[in-house]
Formats: sequence, structure tokens, C-alpha cells
Amino acid sequence: MPKVLLIYPSQLYAPRWGIHMQVKSHMLSLFSFLRYNKINAEVLDLENEIGRPKNEDEVQKFSEKTFELISRFDFDIAAISCWSSLNYLSSILVADICRAVNHQSVIAVGGCHPTALPCDFMYERSPFNFIITGKGEIALLGICKKEKRAQAAPGIIQGTPMSLKGQLVADWQGYKYTNIISEACVYLSRGCLYSCDFCMEESKGYKTWRSRSITSAVEEIKKAINILKPSKIIIGDACFGFNKI
Repeated sequence: MPKVLLIYPSQLYAPRWGIHMQVKSHMLSLFSFLRYNKINAEVLDLENEIGRPKNEDEVQKFSEKTFELISRFDFDIAAISCWSSLNYLSSILVADICRAVNHQSVIAVGGCHPTALPCDFMYERSPFNFIITGKGEIALLGICKKEKRAQAAPGIIQGTPMSLKGQLVADWQGYKYTNIISEACVYLSRGCLYSCDFCMEESKGYKTWRSRSITSAVEEIKKAINILKPSKIIIGDACFGFNKI
């Protein structure tokens, strides 16, 4: 199986926009899912490692440090999280660095921005091989298993929703950035029951709300408490459905 490097690229020129979460839940989910499926995955969170550069000088230093950090990893696939549009510029920068470090690597990008605007990653000499829209776990696993052949021009993969029934719990112990957090955020469901025009959920290609079983939800919370011993557990679900079992 290939070696996968999951990268959160931080954000450029927006040092105070949004909350800095030590553990990004989507990165933790990807990492846990790949590890559960016996994929050799590592995580590099550039926001935690370097910060958020706010001007040209800091971006240059960020680029140099990023090159140094990525060069330390032996990877076949680089999966970059362009979680929001604030991550777009840094995703492009990081992808170019990954291509420079490892010319033969497969580079994928996923997140809300590529889901809404995949064309933003399709340009002349784009470093990307794959653009994942929607949920990324199953699509990224398919790339690892070479179900899709990498082409010179970026190919779009429509992600499919992962069943949460009997879902594995998060690999808090294996994830790199959990040793200094004081609170843990868990998600016990995905999707939404509603169809608000302003919401990103409609762009994912499917409209469902699905939840973990009560047993799985309790196990997730207990594991987070036992491993992290946090001062607070945050349930991050955007909304809750009506299924009580």
C-alpha cells in the first residue's frame, strides 16, 4: 500500500479569520479511516507547525519552512485539505512544493472549496492529479488502492457518503496533534435534514442526514475522555435529526 501524507495547508494573509483548532476534525476522520483500512498515513498540520503568515515576508518564510518539513516525509500520495476558500492560496503553494519534493507523487485536494469550485484547481501545469468533491474518506481510499489512474490533467472524483453504522472511533492516540489540546470536539452525525440555499451541504452531491448508533457515539466520547483527559467535550454537529435509535 502507498504512503499517504495528509496536509492541512494553513491559510495565507488571514491570520485572525476563523478559529484555530489544534485538531481539525476532518483531518482526524481521514487519518482514522485510512489507518483503520491499513493505509500508512501521516499528518502534517502547517497551521500548528508554522502558523498563519500575514504578509509577503512571512509567506516566503512559510514556503521555505514548508519545503523543509515536507522533505522529511517519504510519501507516495499527498492529500491536501482545502477546507475553505481561505485555504485556497496555501493549498496551491503546498501542492507545488509537494510536486517539487516528489515529482512522482500523486497529489489530491479535497474540501469545501474544491467541492464548490473544482475548476479553480484545473489550470495549465496544475500540480494536482485528483480533485475530490464531497466527502473524502472513500474517495481517498480508492486513490490509495489505485482504483483511479492518475493523469497529467486533474481528474474529478465525486466522493460518496460513508456509512456511520458501526463506524470506527477516532484514532486520538495515533493522531499527531492531540498531546497538547485541552478540549476535544466530536461529531456524532453527518449531513443535514434541510435545504438552505446559502449552505455548502447542497454542493456535496447528495442530501442525507445520518448518525452513529448510540453505542458508537458513547464509545467515541469515552475514548476521547480516556485518552485525552480534556477539560471539555464539544459536540460539533451542525444539527441533529429525528431518529432516536
